Amino acid sequence: MSATESFAGDACVARTNPAREFVFALPCLARPLNGGPRSAILLGCADTPVIQSEHMPNKRPQSMKALRKRLEELAHSAGVRVFGVADLEAAEKEVPGLFERVGARFKRAVVMGMPLSPAYLEGAVDAPTPLYFHAYRQLNYRLDDAAYVVCEALIDEGHRSMAVAASQIIGSDPPKGHVSHRHLGAAAGLGWIGRSGLLVTPRYGAQLRLVTVLTDAPFEAGTPLPFSCGKCAACVKVCPAKAIRGKPEEFDLAACYAKLTEFTRIQYVGQHICGVCVKACSPDNPGRAAVGRE
Repeated sequence: MSATESFAGDACVARTNPAREFVFALPCLARPLNGGPRSAILLGCADTPVIQSEHMPNKRPQSMKALRKRLEELAHSAGVRVFGVADLEAAEKEVPGLFERVGARFKRAVVMGMPLSPAYLEGAVDAPTPLYFHAYRQLNYRLDDAAYVVCEALIDEGHRSMAVAASQIIGSDPPKGHVSHRHLGAAAGLGWIGRSGLLVTPRYGAQLRLVTVLTDAPFEAGTPLPFSCGKCAACVKVCPAKAIRGKPEEFDLAACYAKLTEFTRIQYVGQHICGVCVKACSPDNPGRAAVGRE
């Protein structure tokens, strides 16, 4: 059987006749050490011409609505239970400098969350426990995996995208990440910034972890929710650092970080984590507004 071949980046299209094409991937590391020809992986065949661009995006680009639905399904299968989209221009107006560590090169943020089981928080009365630290760390791993799945799906559709680590510290005193997942979550309408400075969601309170994928895909963005802690002050009462006050803007980050530094000396914890205010922030707390409860 004769065939003609054409190359597009790292892909090869082998035509056996004018109406059928076989598409192969040619990995850059697939050449054997003995200098022989590179091996090819058959990706599939098509009865219509394959339109090529960077990294072989899908032949028929999906609508934003259909793409978002697909991303939500992918994320949910990975354990994500909270999913939203933030308009980055609006988010930066609300929190200046929000993207100074990654550059304002994207239009949207896909923000995802996984809930913490309250069982892991039961022992966090006035300090974190090794069991809570384990749950905290494992959720971060799972969130990073989910973010990469969503990011790769966006890239396959031709959208410039970048997954941001769920919990990677790139500055200290106070600690800083690449972006603020909690502020992006608020901008996406997943919740509001509570008295503790954490994102408080209608369904899970503050008992969840977050991750973000930055993208240029022009999804419809969510609408921020109003501050809805109501009369609830559970986090104020239990904070071991006395860092939580009446309003979110009164939160004492320096006092919180000093206490977290103390907690790093707890055996089998060794991290700047707490969990006490997270435990206190339950969606069923008396006095809390019923905004968006499911």
